[in-house]
Amino acid sequence: MTVEPPLAVEGCGDDRQDALDLAHSDHCTALVPDIDSILRTVKDISNRRTRRELGMDNWRLVAEARGVLVGTLAGATGGGGVRRFGAAGSLVPALEERQGVAALLWHPTLPVLYGLTMGPEGRLFAWREEKGVVHLAADRPSHGTVPCHLAADPRGAFLLLANYGTGSLTVFPVEEDGVPAAAPAWLQALAGRGPRADRQQRSFAHHVAFMDDEVVLVNDLGGDALVSFRLDRGTGRLEQLEVSPMPAGSGPRHMVVLPDDRVVVSGELDNTVVLGHYDRASAHVTVAAVAPSSWSTEVRRPVGESLASDILAAGADVVYVANRGYDTIASLRVGADSLTPVSELAAGGSWPQHLAVVDDTLLVACQRSDAVAVWVGAAGARPRLLGTVPVERPAWLLTAPGGRGLSTWPDRR
Repeated sequence: MTVEPPLAVEGCGDDRQDALDLAHSDHCTALVPDIDSILRTVKDISNRRTRRELGMDNWRLVAEARGVLVGTLAGATGGGGVRRFGAAGSLVPALEERQGVAALLWHPTLPVLYGLTMGPEGRLFAWREEKGVVHLAADRPSHGTVPCHLAADPRGAFLLLANYGTGSLTVFPVEEDGVPAAAPAWLQALAGRGPRADRQQRSFAHHVAFMDDEVVLVNDLGGDALVSFRLDRGTGRLEQLEVSPMPAGSGPRHMVVLPDDRVVVSGELDNTVVLGHYDRASAHVTVAAVAPSSWSTEVRRPVGESLASDILAAGADVVYVANRGYDTIASLRVGADSLTPVSELAAGGSWPQHLAVVDDTLLVACQRSDAVAVWVGAAGARPRLLGTVPVERPAWLLTAPGGRGLSTWPDRR
């Protein structure tokens, strides 16, 4: 891989010592091939101005060091699975192939990676590192069809799965080593419906998020609602608390929680973004503002229907939403009670399925064009496209919190 010469960074101190400290800290994975690469990574991350000017080769180096993983679906050349950025600058297999990995999640504190496969018989996988070796530690049925999202409670003692097909939740206790128990503790069905007969004839669970150690919010796309539950930490059972209505026909897909308990939701079915206020006393969400997820006819593809997909935060007051069909990404500023459109840009590929942020870089999984688009300047809400990385049918992008990840991966190159 061609790497630009390291640039002087004001206030960076002893760069080589910084690199050694980074290599031995919890904030870096051991995926970096050598100390010189770590040194370049330290320089790149330390200088935000330089980060905006990085070429694709240097960005791939940073992505490798920060443990960026890509879940892929089965395609023409393989069965899908988990890929990572390799030393050669391309995406290489990280783990054994699975029949499509549609969602990924790190354990909050342990070197354990979870993955979901969708389909009529969904599966939950857990990979764990022990003594420098990564191995498959669990392969469990999801106990629901088409599982599409999962979340861990802040203590890492429970996993919750959102099963889209059955409109249900599965609660798995997690053992002390991070491996999910052999059997779930609780299965919870949702009971909603919406005005669209073709997509909302019943509940479809699509996203789950812990608001604290016990309360969880669930997006019911079919029921046009956010449903809150309290988790009994002793038994793993769920008690329903509130059903918070979202705009009729919006189809709430994903959400992100911002400071001051602002909840921002992508409406898949009507291409909207919804701002709500979460009340911790009642676990209810009150809608405060609604804005379009797409508004620029100049950049979007002329299609009959577009479906808003993922939404994520880039800082405390900026969110990005992807529009599949129009094939755009849009940024909005989030106020206390307002949503202000900022920019809408062509996504850099077809069918932007999932988003992730690494430092000031926005990643877009363009599923139907077999690529991950890389955008820089994400924090300013007006990013620019740096380039794309080829990967077949990307479905999920995962960054390691604080750069933490599994320290050793099987060399599948």
